[in-house]
Amino acid sequence: MSSRPHLRVAAAGLAAAALLFSSARGDGQKRKLSIEDTTAEPPLSGRPASGVTWLDGGARFSYVVQKGTGDAEVAELWVETTATGKRTMVVSTSALTLPEEPASEKRPPREEEGQGKKQTALLEGYRWSPDGRAVLLSGGDDLWLYDVGTNRIERLTRDRNKEEFPSFSPDGRRIAFVRKNDLYAIELEGRRETRLTRDGSEHVYNGRLDWVYEEELGSRDGRGYEWSPDGRSIAYLRLDDAPIAPYPLVNFLAVPAAVEWQSYPKAGQKNPLPSFHVVGIDGVERGAVRTEADGYVVPAFSWTTDSRSVCYRVLNRAQNHEEVRLFVPEGGTSRTLFVEQDSHWVNVVDPPRFLRDGRYVWKGTSRAASRRRSPTGIGWWTRSREWTRVAGSSTSPRPKRTCAAGRSTAWLSTEAASRR
Repeated sequence: MSSRPHLRVAAAGLAAAALLFSSARGDGQKRKLSIEDTTAEPPLSGRPASGVTWLDGGARFSYVVQKGTGDAEVAELWVETTATGKRTMVVSTSALTLPEEPASEKRPPREEEGQGKKQTALLEGYRWSPDGRAVLLSGGDDLWLYDVGTNRIERLTRDRNKEEFPSFSPDGRRIAFVRKNDLYAIELEGRRETRLTRDGSEHVYNGRLDWVYEEELGSRDGRGYEWSPDGRSIAYLRLDDAPIAPYPLVNFLAVPAAVEWQSYPKAGQKNPLPSFHVVGIDGVERGAVRTEADGYVVPAFSWTTDSRSVCYRVLNRAQNHEEVRLFVPEGGTSRTLFVEQDSHWVNVVDPPRFLRDGRYVWKGTSRAASRRRSPTGIGWWTRSREWTRVAGSSTSPRPKRTCAAGRSTAWLSTEAASRR
């Protein structure tokens, strides 16, 4: 393939950056870079788009851009057609002003919100409904639904406690979220809210990660649950931090500086107690697995396409032995698909991606010594446990993505390594 198109794209990008810089500074003349330029708005590097999300099977994608500074700063949600580059603005935060609350229900505004300043819904962490007709937003510590067709914003929750990590069910009928370390689900038709777990507390986390898991094992987004494809169950991680001794951390950003206590296990001390659970949308638990000894449950799960089984992984504390297991809620049985182990450490990656024909895609990263060993590289298993390699060795490919229909898979690799 010729590299000229890539050169043209790169040149266009540099030209656009130069234009942005000159227009932002208000002049087109050359001058030396100053200290003030390094902290000015917009930044020298520009403002990159955030929240990039594919739509319609890749035909379109959406993203958020920031404009303005200070009180005039706004965020805009845009949708772009992949083939043509045609862009359409969906909504701006300037049009997402939240309705005034009755005096009896108002909470004191946080410092960053300012006194007398009208609150708006945020585009940070936005989520599209599966049918693409609505966008899930947060604002004022509550959840809101923006209707793209009518340009109306509607409240979903009303609680003094913050809702976190919201997500649509695959069928678009419900939204799950975490409140005060408990999982909830709200039905969009009728707005009926169901509490799915009931033991969340200062030290017990349901469906969300604590400091250790988010920092060391998670993707830094803090979410610890996964919807089943049929939208009738949720697999989630439960963490009990009670065994961890609190550790003092100084917040030097506060004025004056303040001591904050964190559940932070020092080397060799006790870790959180993890367990894996499946709960129905009616709040009835459908199964649970408690781990053995002092190990971890990797906070990323994947369901089979028929929603009958869900995959979870158990990792030992030394992080050199990982069991990939399949749990069947009906019957409460669990079996080991295969084991990854290494004399040094196992690189924890994405969970298996299950295909409609019973196969699943897995990125093996270690040289396993188990009878049910994990081959290295990217490939798939059949139900009869036959392995087909797609590409790579133990060090070549990086995390993969598989299309929803299961017809193709993609990965990142050096050209030489992918041909091994």
